[in-house]
Amino acid sequence: MRLLHAAALAAGLVAIGAAAALPDDAAVQAILAERLAQRQGVGFAVVLLEGGRARIVTAGAAQAGGPGIDADTLFEIG
Repeated sequence: MRLLHAAALAAGLVAIGAAAALPDDAAVQAILAERLAQRQGVGFAVVLLEGGRARIVTAGAAQAGGPGIDADTLFEIG
């Protein structure tokens, strides 16, 4: 379920990018921090595609008390 929230957020940010410039990393970090504060997940990884390049913004951990999420974190899907 938590991964689904991350995917939904990522999809929403990509959809925004089709119509306007994507938010910078600091703005995405602020969104993720808000979600973490609301306990909507323990960690997030967001990929933003812009101009043929990918940016990865992360926050939190893959599991409560676990190591932080980074661009190399593996997620189980399904």
